[in-house]
Amino acid sequence: MEELDAEGLRDHLVQRGIDEVEANILMAPELHQEDLMHPQDLSNEDLLQYPEFYQEHENVIHGERNGAETLLKGEQPGPAHPANVPSAAVDLQKAAELAVLKLRSVNYMTNTAIQETQRLCVGLVQETALQLKRQVQSFLNEGDQSVDRIESLLGHFNISDPFKFLKTKAQQLKIFKEKYGLLEAREINLGPRIEPRQDPSRPTRQVPTQVNHSFQYVSIIDILASVMSDPYLRNLILSDRKSEDGTFRSFCDGSEYESLPEDLKDAIRIVIYIDDLELLQALSAKAGRYKMAGMYFGIQNLPAELNALLTNIFATALAFAEDAKCSAVWEPFIRDMKRLETEGFQIEINGELVTFKAVLIAQIGDSKAAHETLGFVSPSANVFCRICYIKRSEMWEDGTRVGELRSPERHKQDVQCSNNAVLRKLTGVEGPPLLDGLRFFRPVHHSIFDLYHDLQQGVCKMEVKLALREYVCKKKYFTEEVMKSRIQFFEYGLPDVKNKPNPKMTVSYLNNVKSYNLHQTGSQMWCLTRAFGFLFGDLVPAEDNFLKLISLLNQIMTILFSHSSTPAASNDTAEEDEDDPEHEVTLCPEDVFEDVDDDIAIVRVENELDEDIPPVEGTSGSLLKKKSPKVIRMINKHHHMIHYCDMIRKMGNLVLYWCPRYEAKHYFFKLAATVTHNFKNILKTLMEMLQMKTAADKQEPVVSLEIGKRGTELFFVGEAPHSELLIAFGLPATAKVFKVLHVESKGISYRPDLFATLKPQTTTSFPVFGIIKAVYVSCNEEKVYLVTKEWSTQRFESIVCAFQVSPLENGPLKIYLSSEFSSYRLLAPWRKYNSDNIYLAPRTIT
Repeated sequence: MEELDAEGLRDHLVQRGIDEVEANILMAPELHQEDLMHPQDLSNEDLLQYPEFYQEHENVIHGERNGAETLLKGEQPGPAHPANVPSAAVDLQKAAELAVLKLRSVNYMTNTAIQETQRLCVGLVQETALQLKRQVQSFLNEGDQSVDRIESLLGHFNISDPFKFLKTKAQQLKIFKEKYGLLEAREINLGPRIEPRQDPSRPTRQVPTQVNHSFQYVSIIDILASVMSDPYLRNLILSDRKSEDGTFRSFCDGSEYESLPEDLKDAIRIVIYIDDLELLQALSAKAGRYKMAGMYFGIQNLPAELNALLTNIFATALAFAEDAKCSAVWEPFIRDMKRLETEGFQIEINGELVTFKAVLIAQIGDSKAAHETLGFVSPSANVFCRICYIKRSEMWEDGTRVGELRSPERHKQDVQCSNNAVLRKLTGVEGPPLLDGLRFFRPVHHSIFDLYHDLQQGVCKMEVKLALREYVCKKKYFTEEVMKSRIQFFEYGLPDVKNKPNPKMTVSYLNNVKSYNLHQTGSQMWCLTRAFGFLFGDLVPAEDNFLKLISLLNQIMTILFSHSSTPAASNDTAEEDEDDPEHEVTLCPEDVFEDVDDDIAIVRVENELDEDIPPVEGTSGSLLKKKSPKVIRMINKHHHMIHYCDMIRKMGNLVLYWCPRYEAKHYFFKLAATVTHNFKNILKTLMEMLQMKTAADKQEPVVSLEIGKRGTELFFVGEAPHSELLIAFGLPATAKVFKVLHVESKGISYRPDLFATLKPQTTTSFPVFGIIKAVYVSCNEEKVYLVTKEWSTQRFESIVCAFQVSPLENGPLKIYLSSEFSSYRLLAPWRKYNSDNIYLAPRTIT
């Protein structure tokens, strides 16, 4: 191999027409700051298409060849730029600025999309520069200056187009499927349908046109195979076991688990959810035209904190809302579930094929979706309950009554008789269920009442509105202005800063007898209900029935929303529900309320006086009947609460099946539909986007902690403010820790001055709370150390459903890991308006 000296190398480079930047890097590193391209020679369009421009106009970007020859001969060039900023950096910066400007000019590019594009471009540029740097360093370290080696090095600078095989969408999907685990949806045809379409020959006229309808389906088998291929998720799913202390923590602790076939007790447990969503704005001219139904499922074996992540809620089908009521939409899912329950699926683990089975254990959703899916009549019917045969009049007579329980055998007979209108009214069964024919799932046993729709969107709204109307409009304990002011300016604290109730409630709105809706989200309604006693307790008599009603409702919710409970706690729920004051007290006799989810008035008006008064001459006598007192009655959701105890005993804690996280999945589709502007086959577009997002999320590293940027300091443990505690906890003095003002772990924000539950409540003792004094994070950002100080729990005040606490004198400081707290929810101190006492109002008992 021919060796070249420095002069020969220069001549060789000049002959090849090597550009200035490359030559300086190889031969004269000290000159490379002056050897840069001229931004004034580049057009905006060229800068925006830099890779292609670099290849096609190499001489223009890097200077004329005589400029390269001048540099290689050691002559000093004249000043290329007036500023002391490298021109290449100027050009790169300008290209970045123009690229962002161009993206900002595209009206459907969201701020999040632009920021993500910037992040990815920076990563691409840095990776390219790193690879080139490594090649140059390797060349310099080897000392091999042969022609072949130089040509090999220079070949790395001929950067080809990395998007060469990603030009079309088909090419992209092929690469994503082969390399990144993209799951491709199947488009299943549902047959022709007649719809009005515009006549091409006469644009002002619409004619009936035959249109093929379809829906998108991703096999649940493929999704589960992808999930089980992840060792972390697989180990969590397989490690789920029955509790040994008799506490309800999962489906394994319920009686229905014992009825599973033996080969399915260790299977993947599926929870199916379906709901409608409107892709367009509710007030849009085309509202309702693109109303679709999403069929999602979750894996109940996973811990609750992982099931709360949207990445662990999977969409298996998308269809238009009307099509989702057809059995053809459900057939692929049922066919795959039958295979999963019998044969299962196989994946390769450590060179061996392992078989996994799955079983459908529950259907969840709001009442309307559940009744349509499982073949029951509307929730507004006379026989409205999916668990028993109670009639509405029987519920009104006795709120604690439970009708004859439905059974799978009796339900089959009801389905056979559903063609008879008289029997249909007596049984509440409209037809065969869409979800049927599986080994374990039974519509009358495994359809779960949703706490979110029953309580936060139903009972809480009704009872809080009844109470506020009584206080403001009837007895006038306080004015509308006082009500608004207290709701708006109450110190809810950081954990509820995003859940602050909307104070815009007027007297006329409270007097609206056609609806009990308060225009609050479920989270806002939960916060308002919890804080009700703090907001208005000092303005009403202590023995007020409404105040007792809200207090009792809060105590019931603390049990129902707990992720672990004992049989005694579920029995307490039944006893509290039976003692509900609403079952005994006639409330607001002039009101009439309607259930938003039902088609007719659920809260019934009953005439107690039938006496007529003499008609006025010239008027209709029917209009002059004496007004009768009206009684507020229970709604469907009150009756659902009667069945909660039995459901907990059978299926485990109901909070494991609630719907808010599934409904949060809707947001992705609504946002995607807004920015795509493509409704030609909107279902296919949305499903493809979701599957690409799922595949992309798998490539991102799992970030367990997010540390706040403000107030973060790095210490050696031996020099930290709480060094003695950290060392006593087991940390080496030479280890490093971050002292932070804020860190977020698993969705929980840890900050000083918030309270944590150190020990849970028992039948003989109050819970023990502690205030967080400082927050430390390990140097590898894996563990959170919380310096806490224990407080004394004085008493439980039932009217506000909160514990009064006070600081312990000379109480010691102690370090806890965030995972050691009895309850993962942190609390902010609350105070009454007429007191300086500090209260903590837990959302749950555990």
